[in-house]
Amino acid sequence: MPNPSQIFSHESLAGIPEPELVRRLLADSHWRSRFVGLHGIPTDANDYREVLLDGLGKKGDVDILVVNPSRPEFATAIQTKRIKVATQTFQTGKPNRLVAIAELYRQTNILVELGFWQVLCYAIITVDSRMNNNGEYRYDGLTTDLRTTINASLSTEGLHQDAGFVRFELAQPIDHYPLGAGTFSTTLLRGSTVRPQSANVTNWVNRVVAERDA
Repeated sequence: MPNPSQIFSHESLAGIPEPELVRRLLADSHWRSRFVGLHGIPTDANDYREVLLDGLGKKGDVDILVVNPSRPEFATAIQTKRIKVATQTFQTGKPNRLVAIAELYRQTNILVELGFWQVLCYAIITVDSRMNNNGEYRYDGLTTDLRTTINASLSTEGLHQDAGFVRFELAQPIDHYPLGAGTFSTTLLRGSTVRPQSANVTNWVNRVVAERDA
């Protein structure tokens, strides 16, 4: 199989590491509104990435903490996992990191148990279909078989009943820079249940905001 980097002018969307992908999505006002502008998340909230759970008695972090600094008792905690569909995936039929969905659920469940106001988990599917489209100017992303394989792994079994689950699909079907010309879809697999936030979490959120906004 030819090396895509020798054929195409732009980097692969599927090759962007998850933390960098999230950073780019949140840094662009257009993409941020699609990514964290979901119903139930305050529009006047700030976002804080990769926040360690230090002080809450748990290891790990919150991938995205979304909260209005003046209303720390209404914090939305989001965990993310990227599912990579690169050029070779169209040949193997095996998307990268499907096995990580169980870990996404585990991390998300911890946030629910800690007592955040709202908890969501995001499955972010990044698709580089440029080679599969033969370099033609068309917008085909996932094949039917790949979509079926991925969707079969995205059940809510094992995920806390109060956690919401959102599926994002970003495709790079033509040789254009990532998050440029392409396709995007959002599917709400399950809505979240908001609950009174624990005082311990609210105090922690106040500390995070003070440190990050200093």
